[in-house]
Amino acid sequence: MKPYVYLFGILHFALTPLRAIDIGESIAYVDVGETVTLNVVSDPEDPEIIGYAWYFDGYDMLLQSGGSSYTLHNAEVEDSGTYRCHVSLLNGEYQVRVTKIVVNLAGAPRVSVGFDGFDDDPFSNYIGLGANSTKYRTANPLEGFILEVEATGENLTYEWYMDDEVVAETTTPSLPLVLFQSFEEVTFQAVVSNEFGSANSGALVLISQENVSQLEILKLDRNDFVLPDNNRVFDKIGIYLNHEECFDVAWYKNGMLLGDETGGYLVFDNYSVSYNGEYTLVLTNFLGQELSNSITVDFPPPEVEEPTQLWTGEITEVPGWNYSEWFGWFNLTTLGDGWIYHEKMGWAYVSGENTGSIWFWVPDYGWMWSSAFDFPFFYHNDSGHWAYLILRELGQYGYLDTTVMEWL
Repeated sequence: MKPYVYLFGILHFALTPLRAIDIGESIAYVDVGETVTLNVVSDPEDPEIIGYAWYFDGYDMLLQSGGSSYTLHNAEVEDSGTYRCHVSLLNGEYQVRVTKIVVNLAGAPRVSVGFDGFDDDPFSNYIGLGANSTKYRTANPLEGFILEVEATGENLTYEWYMDDEVVAETTTPSLPLVLFQSFEEVTFQAVVSNEFGSANSGALVLISQENVSQLEILKLDRNDFVLPDNNRVFDKIGIYLNHEECFDVAWYKNGMLLGDETGGYLVFDNYSVSYNGEYTLVLTNFLGQELSNSITVDFPPPEVEEPTQLWTGEITEVPGWNYSEWFGWFNLTTLGDGWIYHEKMGWAYVSGENTGSIWFWVPDYGWMWSSAFDFPFFYHNDSGHWAYLILRELGQYGYLDTTVMEWL
C-alpha cells in the first residue's frame, strides 16, 4: 500500500517518485518501497510492434498483457527476480527483453554492472566480475589470477565461492587465486554483504587446458634461462610463478624449512659447497598445498691453483699472532705439534699442508674441514653435514648445523 499523510485534515497519498528503467539492462537495483517503471525502447528500424506480454521469473507468471511499460509499485524484497517482456512484431517474429531487478534496503551493496577496472583481454590474469554477467577463461593448473569486484556501500565484506562452496572471506574486493590440482571446469563468484543486505557478483568460469599439474623446480642461470644441461653452473633454482601474491612460498633444504625465503627463486651468491643439498618447494593458499619435485644442488669443491698459505702475514706489532684474509686472527705461540688458538674457533689441531684447504681437529667437535673459499662454513666429519661458525652468545662462538638447523 502506498504511504499517505494528513494535510489540513485531508487525506493525501504521498506518491513515490517514479524511476524509469529500460528493459534490457542487465541488472537494476531498487530500494524497498521504491516504484519503478520498466519501458520497452523501440528501434525505429524494427518492424512494427503489435503486442507486449510481461513475465516474472520465467513464463509461468504473466504480469501484464499489453502496454510498452510495466510499473512495479512499492517494491519489496520478494519482488527481486528476472523481468521479461515478450515483444510481438507485425512480421510474425518476436523479441525478448530481459532485466534482472534486485530489491533491497537502502544502503545495501550494489555491484557495478560494467566494471571497467579491468579489461576483457583474454591473456590478462586480472579479472573484474561485474554484476549479472559470466566470463569464461581457459587456464592451467598453477596459473594465478586476481579476481576483483567493484561495489558501493559501507562496511562491505566479501564471500568468495568456488562451485557453490565458500572458499574465502575478505574485507577487500580482491582475491588472489591459483588452482593447484587439475580440474575440468570450476566457477567463482563473490557475494558482497553489509548490515542492509547483499548482492551477487557475476561469475568466472575457468576451463582447464591440461589434466595434470606439476610444480617443477628448474636450475636457472644468471639470465633466467632454463638450462637443459644440469651440469652447467647456475646461479639460482626456482620456478616461474605468475602472481606470487596468490600463495605462500616455502623452501626446504634436506627436509628443513629455510627461513625468510618467500619468493619463487633461491639465489646462490657463490658456488660454495655449503649450499649442497636437496631442495623442495611448497605452495600454500586457502585451497590447499602443492609440493614440488626435489632438486639436488651439488657444487664441487673449488680448485685452488695457487693455495693461500695460512702461515703468512705475521703481525710484528702483536708477537705470536698472525692474520689471514680468509681465516682471521690466530695464535702461533703454542703451535707445537700443530696446535693453534683461533679468535673464534678456540683451540684447534691443524692437519695437512696448511694451505687454503685444511682439516682441523676441534675439541668437542672432532674433525672439520674448511677452505679459503668456504670459511666460515665447515664440513663436519662425524655428522656429514655442513656447519656455520657463528656467534652463539656473548663472547662464545658455535657451529650451527645447516642441515637440521641445530647447534653441533
